[in-house]
Amino acid sequence: MRSAGKFLKRTEFVGSDKDTELMNDFINELGEQKSTLFMFKIIHKENEEFYKAFENFYSSERALTPQEELYLEDIVARYGIDSYQQERMKIDIMYKHPENRCVVDEYRDILRSSISKESLEQAEIARLGRLRTLSIRNNIPSVLFDTLDELLLGGKKLLDVKEPDYLKEARSILENLFFKDPSLKKHIINEDIVRLIKAKHRAYSQSDMGFEQVLLDVGRACDEIARETNDFSIFEEFSSILTYFDRYDNVHALLSQIAFMENMDFAEDSLRSLIGNKNEFDKLDKALFDEVVIRELLHNKYITSYGRRKINAILRGIAKISGGDASLRDVVAELRMIRDEERLYHQVHAALKERMRSFYPRLNTKEGRTEIREDIKRGLAEEGFARKVPQKLFEKTLLDLRKESFYLNHLLPIIIEKKDINLREDFLKNSGLDRFYIETIEKEYFDDKGLDADLLEQIREGRELLRVEN
Repeated sequence: MRSAGKFLKRTEFVGSDKDTELMNDFINELGEQKSTLFMFKIIHKENEEFYKAFENFYSSERALTPQEELYLEDIVARYGIDSYQQERMKIDIMYKHPENRCVVDEYRDILRSSISKESLEQAEIARLGRLRTLSIRNNIPSVLFDTLDELLLGGKKLLDVKEPDYLKEARSILENLFFKDPSLKKHIINEDIVRLIKAKHRAYSQSDMGFEQVLLDVGRACDEIARETNDFSIFEEFSSILTYFDRYDNVHALLSQIAFMENMDFAEDSLRSLIGNKNEFDKLDKALFDEVVIRELLHNKYITSYGRRKINAILRGIAKISGGDASLRDVVAELRMIRDEERLYHQVHAALKERMRSFYPRLNTKEGRTEIREDIKRGLAEEGFARKVPQKLFEKTLLDLRKESFYLNHLLPIIIEKKDINLREDFLKNSGLDRFYIETIEKEYFDDKGLDADLLEQIREGRELLRVEN
C-alpha cells in the first residue's frame, strides 16, 4: 500500500473500466516483479445496469427522451435503487462528458485561484456566472457548482456588483474569451452575439455608458494578455465581436441621418453597405435588424413624416433588391425624389406662410390658390429653385398651415388656460404635423406673448408624465 497507494487513490482506470491498464500500472507501481498478484473486481450489477443505460442515453444529446426516462424508471423499480445512488451515478456520468468536464474544471480553477483573496474580482464573478449559464445549456446539474462553492469559497460571499442585469450578462458573455480551456471560447454562439447587440442598443437608448465601460474593461484585459504572452489570438477574437457593434453604429447613424436630416444625400455605396450589414444581422436573427434599428426609429416621436417615408422606402427597396425586383439605382432614385419633395415642401411652406398674412381671403378660392401657387413658383425660380410646385403638394402645405393656425389661435390658448394635456397630445397625434415643428412654433408663441417659458416646460413634462402613467 505504501508503494501503490497514491496510484490507487488517483487513478481513473477503475471508473473508466480500463482493467488491463489498471493491472499493468498497478504492477509497475508495486514493484514486486517476483510476486504473483491476484486482483478481484466486485461489481454491483443492478447499479451497473442503471449506470450504463443512463450513460448510453446521455452521451449523444446530453438529454433524455421521455421513453428513455421510462426505461430508467423501470430499472429503478425493478432493483430498488435509492435516489442518492441514482444522483451519484448521474453526476459522475455528466461530469465525465468531455464538454461538461471542461466547464466544471474551469469553474473549479477560478474558485481555487481566489482562495487567497478576500473577495472575488468583478471579472471572476462574471466568469462564474457565465459558466453556470453554460451548465444550463449543457444540462449539467447545479449541485456540482454548489458543492464546489461550499468547498472552495470558504464562506466568502460573491459580491453583487451594482450594474444593470443586461450589462452583467454582456460582461459574463465576453468573459468567455478568458477561459483557460480553448473549447469554452467556442461557446460564444449566435444567440450570445444577439444578446450583446441588444445590450448595446439598450445602453444607447438609455444613454448609458456602462456598456462602453464593459468593452473597455474587456479590451484592457485582452491587451494585457497579449503583452504578457505575445499571443494576439484573444484580441483577434474580441475584435471579431466588436465588428458587430461597428455594424450597429454604422446602420444606426446612417438611418438616423436619413430620418431626421432634410438634405441628407443617399448614395448607392451607402445602400450597399446597409444591405450588407442587415444581411449579417439576419444571419444571427431574422428579427434583430427590425428590433434594434427600425422599430425604435419609426416609433421615435420626433421623426418627421418625410423621414418616415424615407425609412419605409428603404425597407421596401431592400426587400425588392433581395427579390430581384429592383436595383440599387432604383431605390436611391426613389429616396432622392422624396428628399427633393421634402425640400420643396419646406420652401413652399415658408413662402405660403408669408403670403397667408396678406392674401388669406384669396386662398379660399380655387383661382386665388392657383395664382398664389404660380407666384410662389416664380419666387422660388428667382432663388435658383427651378421646380414646379405640384398642386397636390401645394394643397397639403396649405392644409398643414391651416392646422397650424387653428392650433395656435384656438387650441393652444385653451391648453394653456386649462392645462389640458390630453387635448395637446390628441392634436399632436392626429394632425400629421411634425412634433419638433409644433414645439418650435409653441416656443415662438410663448416668446411673442411674453408668457413664462417654465409653463411650456410644465405642459411638456405633464405630457411625458401622462405617457408614462398610461
